[in-house]
Amino acid sequence: MSFYSGLGAGLSARALYQHKVNLTLVEIDPAVYDFAVAYFGVDEVRAGDVVLEDAVTWARRQDQAGRVRTSV
Repeated sequence: MSFYSGLGAGLSARALYQHKVNLTLVEIDPAVYDFAVAYFGVDEVRAGDVVLEDAVTWARRQDQAGRVRTSV
């Protein structure tokens, strides 16, 4: 699993997806995600999850639950 923080236009996320990388996209601003879906085809990135929250908060919670090892 790869964790990608800060979606932007989603171009990097789409490139990773095309290389069969299992992604968890973490974006703090739902409007950025909506824009990326509407205008840049991010809805095509389906190999993983989309999390709409602060990436540091999400990563710490994953680390505490033993799901991933992070160094935030």
